[in-house]
Amino acid sequence: MKGETERDIEQVGLKCLHIYRPSQLTGNRKESRPLEKFISVIMQIIDPLLIGGLKKYRSIPAETVAKAMFSESLKNNEGVFIHSSDNLKQIA
Repeated sequence: MKGETERDIEQVGLKCLHIYRPSQLTGNRKESRPLEKFISVIMQIIDPLLIGGLKKYRSIPAETVAKAMFSESLKNNEGVFIHSSDNLKQIA
């Protein structure tokens, strides 16, 4: 579904489009999500093992994603930009 939505938005022909594809988001939440909390703990163990092309699957703090999105919004770029978790960490 997300891929189809991204494709459809690309076809609109915007001057600049940023598509963000973060992996597992980490950080504090107001609501309780036990399974998500468990996965975050597991990801802390797995993240260092994800190297090379697998880096894009490392978990990422929601704050880092927000900072990267804000940073990109200030630029005057043209084109379609797709940002995975590893790229977002470099931008923020």
